[in-house]
This record gives sequence, C-alpha cells and structure tokens, in this order.
Amino acid sequence: WIYPGDPLVIPGLPQVAAQRMVGGEDEFGAEPMPGDAVADLDGDPVPPEEMVDPDGAGDGAEGLTGFEFSAETPGAFINPVDVYCAPMIVPDLDAYKYSISGAEDMDKVAQGPGDVLYLDSGSEDGISAGDRFFVHHKDRKVRHPESRAILGWAMRQTAELEVLCTTEHAATAMLTHNCAAAYVGDVLIPREDLPIPVIDPTAPLGRCEEPSGGKEGYLVYALDNQSALAEENIAVIDKGSDDGVSLGDFFSVFRFQMGQRLMLGEAVVLRTERDTATVKIIASFREMYVGDRVDVK
Repeated sequence: WIYPGDPLVIPGLPQVAAQRMVGGEDEFGAEPMPGDAVADLDGDPVPPEEMVDPDGAGDGAEGLTGFEFSAETPGAFINPVDVYCAPMIVPDLDAYKYSISGAEDMDKVAQGPGDVLYLDSGSEDGISAGDRFFVHHKDRKVRHPESRAILGWAMRQTAELEVLCTTEHAATAMLTHNCAAAYVGDVLIPREDLPIPVIDPTAPLGRCEEPSGGKEGYLVYALDNQSALAEENIAVIDKGSDDGVSLGDFFSVFRFQMGQRLMLGEAVVLRTERDTATVKIIASFREMYVGDRVDVK
C-alpha cells in the first residue's frame, strides 16, 4: 500500500527494530512500529529519536534489558537485529518439520507483521496455541568457493510468528515480527532466545598483520547474494563450532596479491553452526568477495 508521492521515513539503526525482533507484543504492548507512526501523522515525518527509547533500555527481552547500543559502548556494533535476522548455512533440511501452507490473504505474495498464515501441521504434530516459531526462507545450495563441495542450504531468518489455534493437522498463526517478507512455503523452527555477543573492540586493523597460525578459512556466502561486501554487511564463513569458533571471535579478511597478504577488513562472529559461522563486517579497507580468505585474530 505504498504509492508515488507517499512520504517515507527511513530511520538509522534504531534498537526499536531489535526490540521488535527479540521481544513480542506481550512485552512491548501495542506501541506502533515506525511505519504506523508515520501513517498516523498525516505525512509529518517522525524524527528517529522519537521512535525509540533514547536511553536504549526499556523492557527488552531477557539478556538485553538495559543494554545501550551506541558507538561508545563496547559491543555496540552488534545490534540484536544482526543476530536475529542473520543468514546461516544448514547441511540439510531435516530440522524443519513444519512449513507455511497458505495465507488468509492469498492476494498478497509477501506477508508481514499482523498477517495471518496457515501451517501444514497441528496438535497431532506437536503444535499448540501460543507456540512461537522463527520463519526461515530457503535461498539456494551453497558450494565452497575453493573445493566446490556443497556446504548446505543458505537459509535467511526472516520473521517470527505465533500460533493462534490448531486443528489435528493444521494451525492458524500470525506474524509478529519481520526482518524481511515471509512467503507461503517458508519453513519453521521453534523460537529460542539467541545470545547477543557483547565484545570489546580489538586493536585497529593493520595492513601488516602476520598470520595467526589459527583457524583460517573462506567467505562462502553473502546475505542477499551481494557481489561485494563492506562494513556493516553480513556473510558466512566455512568455520564453525566444530572448529572452535565462538560468538564474538574476530577474523581478519584478506586475499593474496603478488604473493602478499592484502588486508581487506575485519569481521566478528554473530552466530555459529557446526561447520559454518555468520559474521558481520565491522571494518573494511576495500571491498570483499565470496572466496576471500579469513584468519582468526
């Protein structure tokens, strides 16, 4: 319902988005989202500072209450949205038992907050009213840029929904939060609180860093299949928890040029799977690509 001439407000990186993804309506009440606030003001834009708690605190989800995500705070560049909306690579789709089979408004292709959806499973399949799920959107199979071995399926965590009611083998649910649109056919996984790395900034990235002799790997996937990556972008590397990678680990990103290590940037680990990890680029000298190397700091 956006038309030419409509005023739009694009805020910066407010934690209202983070709170909306991590929390729920029961924790935040009926406070309007930024888009709702704009709609109620007859075209008068809402300053971003009026959309969020200026102190960055409030009634966040457990583990987030009182955190301030500002440039001066250690760990400030890890916004909860980065974690809750991150892509991941899963080796197979066996963990996904449920999926979205339809929508109340089938004229809409992309489903957003407040939209009612139908699930392909119900009470006899282990689903109850009040259950919450993350919605995952399947992108594509990912091959390793060097070995060409299949690493698994790239999945994007796009939304969260809550089950309203069930029958034996079907359920009705409502989308409560969105990072991106949800679609019929998307798969579900039970919601859980995800740990948010709180980290101290390391020494500035230098161009003459020596190899660490530790975990070294590759950038293997970029969120939204971006061709070039820079600061603030999200990617996946081919090292995970089985390789000793943990939340908050720092990786240098580099490539070899004329026999030398060309330092490209620095990334921090947001979440881990067994064989891969999702990272956020937090500093960059120049653009990075899938296939560039990473080295734990």
